[in-house]
Amino acid sequence: MKLNPSVITVSLMLVLILASGADAPPEGNSRIVGKVMNQRGQTIPNLLVKLIIPRGMKDRFPTTQPLKGGKNAYIEGISDQQGDFKFEKLPAGDYALTSELDGTGRGRVEVTLGKNQTGTVQIVLKSRRGEKQ
Repeated sequence: MKLNPSVITVSLMLVLILASGADAPPEGNSRIVGKVMNQRGQTIPNLLVKLIIPRGMKDRFPTTQPLKGGKNAYIEGISDQQGDFKFEKLPAGDYALTSELDGTGRGRVEVTLGKNQTGTVQIVLKSRRGEKQ
């Protein structure tokens, strides 16, 4: 039996594509959306929000999201004019988000994401000195 060279070529190409995982979906399909506000419920625009990456998960993040912080890696985001922020294309896992206002107020919240899930959070900045912001 004689095999057609073009059939062999197409078959080899399909095997290589499937073996490379080129058709595999990205690992990170979850996201976190949220709002930053003070203790009085006022939203805080243009504030840095850090998404802390769980240990052992740094290699699961796409290269489009630059990680900072070395061993304690994080991704930075900024709240918009309404105090809203979002982090997208995240792998499932346990996350912490932090934000700080001029060293006077700090907030932290934790969230667990499942695969293809959206977590909604509010970061409320609390005064370090016990005074209202």
